[in-house]
Formats: sequence, C-alpha cells, structure tokens
Amino acid sequence: MKRNKIYSGVVSSLFVAAIVVGTMFDTAVARSRNQSQNESFYEWSTVFERVLQRVRFGYVEEVNDSLFVRKAIEGGLSILDAHTTFFDPKDYENLMVQTEGQFGGLGIQISIRDNILTIMTPIGGTPAERAGLRSGDRIMRIDGVSTRGRSTDWAVSRMRGEPGTIVTLTIQREGEEPIDYTIERAIINIRSVPHAGLLNDSIGYVRLNTFSQTAASEVARKVDSLRNEGMRALIFDLRSNPGGLLTQAGEISELFLPKGSLVVFTRGRHERDTQRFFTRRQPHIPADMPLVVLVNRASASASEIVAGAIQDLDRGVILGDTTFGKGSVQSVFPIDETRHMKMTTAFYFTPSGRGINRPDNSRRGADEEDDVFGDSENDENLAERDTTPADTTVYFTRNGRRVFGGGGIIPDTIVRNPRLPYIVQNLQVRDAFFRFANFYYPILERQNIAVDTNFVITDKILGDFFAFLDSVNQNYETFAERKFREFKVYLGLAADTTIDTAQLNYLRLSLNEKDSLRVLELTAELNKIMENNRQALLKSQKTLLERQLRSAFLVRAFGQDNDFVQRFRLQNDQQLESAIKILKNRGVYDALLSGGNANTNRREERRRR
Repeated sequence: MKRNKIYSGVVSSLFVAAIVVGTMFDTAVARSRNQSQNESFYEWSTVFERVLQRVRFGYVEEVNDSLFVRKAIEGGLSILDAHTTFFDPKDYENLMVQTEGQFGGLGIQISIRDNILTIMTPIGGTPAERAGLRSGDRIMRIDGVSTRGRSTDWAVSRMRGEPGTIVTLTIQREGEEPIDYTIERAIINIRSVPHAGLLNDSIGYVRLNTFSQTAASEVARKVDSLRNEGMRALIFDLRSNPGGLLTQAGEISELFLPKGSLVVFTRGRHERDTQRFFTRRQPHIPADMPLVVLVNRASASASEIVAGAIQDLDRGVILGDTTFGKGSVQSVFPIDETRHMKMTTAFYFTPSGRGINRPDNSRRGADEEDDVFGDSENDENLAERDTTPADTTVYFTRNGRRVFGGGGIIPDTIVRNPRLPYIVQNLQVRDAFFRFANFYYPILERQNIAVDTNFVITDKILGDFFAFLDSVNQNYETFAERKFREFKVYLGLAADTTIDTAQLNYLRLSLNEKDSLRVLELTAELNKIMENNRQALLKSQKTLLERQLRSAFLVRAFGQDNDFVQRFRLQNDQQLESAIKILKNRGVYDALLSGGNANTNRREERRRR
C-alpha cells in the first residue's frame, strides 16, 4: 500500500515535472520560432530595399519608383485574402463615399455602353433628375473635355466636387443634336432602401441594398410608415446585398431583436480582435410580428450577420439560397497622411457559434463572380463548383433548432429562383435589352407612343428587336453554339488569339486534305442547323423576352429606383411568393421556427456541395 502511494507520488511528480519541462520547452520553441520569423522578416525587408536600390540606379531605363513599389505592395498582398488591399488617396475617397453614403455631385449612375459614356439612371431627387437628364443619355463632354476613350473613374472624378459649384455636361440623345446642361453640384445621399411598400393589405416589404451610414434609419422610417398603413407581417429583402458597415448591421439587428441579444462576435489573431456585439435598445418592431428574411448567394458580410442573428435567435424565417459566406472583419489602417490599407483582422461568428466565413473566401480571388456562362444551362453548376468542406458540427438556435456551419447562412427554407435560359442570359449580360430600349425610345416618342405603366411590348417591337440584334451584329449564341465554336477553335477551323499558333497548325496538319474538306462541309451544315435552332429557341422565349424588354423600357422612362419599376421586377418572384405563403399561414411559420425542416435543408445543401 505504502509502495503504491510512493509510486503514485513519483508518477505525479514526474507528470508535473513533465508539464513544467514541456511548458518551458514549448515556450523556448515558441520564442525561438518568433525570433526566427522576425529575423526572416527583417532579412527579406533588407533584401527588398537592396533590390529596389539596384533597380532604381542600375536598370537600363529610368524606373517609376512609385509604380514599382505600388506593384510590389500589390504583389505581396495578393497571397492574402481578396479583401486585404492597399488604398491610394483616390481609392480611399471612393471607399468613404460608399460607406458614408453622401458626396458632392450630380446624382447619376453611369457606365460605358458601345464605347460611349452613358447615363444608366438619374437618382431621384438629385440635381441630375431636376435638370432633366434621362436614362440612356450619352455624355459627350464634361466641361468641354471629350469623354471619348475615358473611363468611368475619370468621369466620376470630373463630375464630383464641392456642393454649390457647377459642371457642364454635353448630352447626346438618339436622333437629336447635342445639348449642354449646366448643373449645380449638391450633396448626394445614396438611398440604402430603394423600395418599400405593402404587397397586400397586411404584408409589408422592405428591400435593403447596402449597409451604408443611413441604412438603419431608412429601414426604421419605412417600417414605421408601413405599420401606419396596416402592416402586420414583414418581408425584409437582403438579396444581392454585399454588406457594408458593421455598426449598421448591429443597428438594423436592433430593429428586430430583444434588448441585450448577442448579434455577432469576432475572433482574430490577437485578443483585441475578439469582440462581442449586443443590442442596446428595445426592438423597433413588435416581437410578435412575423418576419421573413430573403437571402441569396450574393447576400454577404453584414447581410449574413443580420440573417444569422435572426435565425439563431428564432426571430424570423430565413428563406432563399445559402448566402455568400463573406464573414471576415476588415480594419482600415493609415499608412501615412494620404494612403491607407484595408486588412482582414478577424472572422465573424453567429450567436450560436457558427463561422460565417466560407473557407474558400479566404483565398485571393474567391469573391469574384462565377462565370455566368458556365458549363451547364441550369444553376447546378454553381453548386458543383462549391468545394467547401461540410461543417459537421451541430449548432442550436434559441428554440433548440439544429443549424449548421461551413460558411454562409443556410436558409430555413431553401427556394431558388430559376435562372434565365442561356440565350437570354447571354443577351442580358451584353446589355442588349437596355441598348435597344435606348435606341428605340425616341422612335416611340416620335410615334406618340407613351412608355407608361400600361406600356406593353408588341409583336412589332419584338420583331424590331430581332432586327436590331442582327444590325449591330450582336452575338447571342446558344449554349450549343458556344461549345461548337470552342470545338472549331481547337480543331483549327476558327481563329482564336488565345490559342498558341503552333498548336493550331498542328491541329490543322493532323487532318489530310480530303478529311479537311469533308469537315468544312459538315461544319457549314452544322452552322446552319445551329443558326436555325438559335432563331427558334429565341422565339420560344417570347414571353420572357417581352418581360426583359418591358423592364428595360420602364427603366429608360422612369429610372431603376422608381416604385413601379421595382414592383414590376418583383412579379413572378418565386422566393417572394414563397415568403408570402408562409406569412399567410401562421401554423407553417410557427412550425419552421420550432423545428421545421432544418434537417431537410442541410441534406439539400450537402447534396449541392
């Protein structure tokens, strides 16, 4: 017995000693590793400085020092995540405009169309709208300086300025002579809520486009107005909302969640990067008012914080598609008086502990949009390209519902809006509908045909649209034509500057003359078959094409922020219709928040991954 006690004591002593020695060893190793890393850092800093000096004084031609260093900085940051970036003064100014939500300017959204600077839409209540500028107007000169070959950044920098100063735009409209518009700049407030209203007698709808400085106050005002009109349930639309200010995510969450609720917490490399954010006031919306939040794969960052908090605290039903998974915290650090750096310093976690950040989004370039011309004509291609490992950890909401991580917010009810057919999508991304509306609008004006709420696309307009596509040589190939074109390139029957010439010659020489002639004959026949198929396929989409064209004409006439235009775009929205059905059936709504189909959604998401 005594021997056992002695043995036990020896083992315990050895165990404690092992811990002490191990701790000392680990500390020594850690200190050695840190010292080694510091030495490596300073060594390579010295190497870079010497390289810079060598290039500056020894390169055969004079080197632009600032450009050389800027590219070196960009190259170094490129191995980090896509959200860590360096800002020169102009970039930083643009960042402040996006987040603070106001600037001195005219109030127009612009783009390059047919190599010409074009007004996409004037913002309501701004100097541009009051001056009579229209969607589709072409800006030929700014203060007498030609815009030909200029970028949108150049144009924006010319049009922005101190409120009260003036700028002159030379505007060209289809079929008219250029006209000079002299406009006084003013503070432009970017609306975070482009549309809100009652969908029926009791269900309200609020769409939030961005989490700018005024987002929470705008949402609160719209909700108050809808409640005065009789709203008894709310659909809060966060689809395609890329996020914005963390403070606004917290304030918007306060509109829905009880006081003292955990909204989100962060974890980073350092203790100072770990923070917890709680609601500080009573909710603006009654706790018993049913709520559905709409999300999709383009809902990111602050949108995911709000959706995740509402889901984890069982305040409302999340409906739509799994969100983007951009759950990282960026902090802006000054480098000097004019330059800044935005750097990822932590990750976001929902109240239940789920990580919002999708692992793929920690890689450079992972936030780039998926190619809309993927290898499939249905939206499964997005899921197939998502290689994120599934998080098998089970998390629980306040009501005990099971939810899962892995990046992004998986909705309580997954509803996906159908994607446009490939050929229509092809026309949309090439802006064919807006280009035609801009071209055809003056023709309708001369014919005294009003583009109003009763405007419809006639067979004559649709036929003229097809003729327009042919006249401007608009490429609107089908999916089959695209794949056949790629086949012809690799066979050497079509030129492509992206393919090495030697490779093309090899492919051409791989066929004898007789076979080459036969292939050319077959290719010509296939071209004709596919052309006929394209025409038939395009005409088979008559209803969809008419809808896209009507939308383009309405935007041309009223601007994209117009209430009627927004309501028109919500028609035939399957996600919105599903949300309305849930809110009309309180039994279904309550069931979703007390357990519902969380497991079904997880299986669905795993299948897609």
